[in-house]
Amino acid sequence: MRLFSILATLTIPLIFSDIQANLNMPTPPMQQHLIVNNRILAKVNEKTISVLDVMKKMEVFLNRYYPEYASSLPARHQYFSSQWRSTLTQMIDNELMLQDAEKLELKVSDSEVREAVLERFGPNIMASLDQLQMSYEEARKMVHTDIIADKMTWYRINSKAIQAVNPQDIKQAYQSYLIKNPEKEEWVYEVVSIRTKSEEAGKLFAEKTHSLLQSSDKSFQELVQELKDECDPDSDLSISLSEEFKTDTKTISDAHKQGLLSLVVNSI
Repeated sequence: MRLFSILATLTIPLIFSDIQANLNMPTPPMQQHLIVNNRILAKVNEKTISVLDVMKKMEVFLNRYYPEYASSLPARHQYFSSQWRSTLTQMIDNELMLQDAEKLELKVSDSEVREAVLERFGPNIMASLDQLQMSYEEARKMVHTDIIADKMTWYRINSKAIQAVNPQDIKQAYQSYLIKNPEKEEWVYEVVSIRTKSEEAGKLFAEKTHSLLQSSDKSFQELVQELKDECDPDSDLSISLSEEFKTDTKTISDAHKQGLLSLVVNSI
């Protein structure tokens, strides 16, 4: 963040590796473990961040959002190896915000922390912490820091953004958007076509079709098929139903548009 100066420096990479059993040994299958070379990775003023600190932060995230992978050594190894740098950066940022919060005398109540701990680790807190090999105090401090970081992010960024924008700005931006993106009318419709050489016969059949479509709960497809079945095969009278058209004012045909303008929405 621009408001903080990072005082931390990375000293060594995070190292994870697998211990595999001797390949010549028979069953049981080989066991795998994660070896952690614990070193100091960063120092923010007087606060040090070690490899194990980063691991604990990542373990909490993995157990909370991807519990199905928490017991998988290959999945954990891949996650630790690929995400430790971003997690470390987040922890450094949080420490800097924590120090800034102290200057601003930003407080977090014990009840806020307890509620957040319960939400993050579940009702059986101690069992969850034992699985993560964390003490309650470590979990409480981690949650407390995260809450402070969230509040500082709101204070330093979100609140200032809100203060910089007033209702008039929003109204003007919306009007500019409407000018650049004018509202479009969307037309969704189907066309029933009746063809016959006799105008009178066509008119009568059209009236019958219209009445049936208005009064029946059946779909257009079912009704048109019923009307087709009623037609004399030897007659030149035919009826068909188009596919559903979806178009807007710019692309709709004039013939269809004139017919649709005389109708009410959702009518026949």
